[in-house]
Amino acid sequence: MPRTLVLFGALATGLIALWLVYVVAVVLPGHDPQRAGPWLAVAASFAIYAGVTVWSVLRAGRPMWLRWAVAALSLGAIAFGGYELESMRVATDGHFEGYLLVMGLVLGAQGVCALAYTTLAARLARRVRSAKA
Repeated sequence: MPRTLVLFGALATGLIALWLVYVVAVVLPGHDPQRAGPWLAVAASFAIYAGVTVWSVLRAGRPMWLRWAVAALSLGAIAFGGYELESMRVATDGHFEGYLLVMGLVLGAQGVCALAYTTLAARLARRVRSAKA
């Protein structure tokens, strides 16, 4: 079940990245072209996080550096997702953006699921190694 949640979250994160690329390519050039660069960087970050997470799950967290990379990226995802959720919660100046709420929720949830999965996979790997010894 945790594996499925992580893969589903990675899919959702990857789809958000694709959506952001579409927005950068189609919407922003006519409305707000100076913001295309930062949003493209956000899209790339989402895509990289989704890809590394899927890669880690498919490789069962091996090699060890991959597990650490997912853990570090997941902590960043939790922080960024939490920041976005909080910024929309306190949006009192009329600038509530629903897409930022959804992005923050998906990214934060994916971060929690991936971090939990990585932790469980590490514990299981230790148990298997100690049982063989």
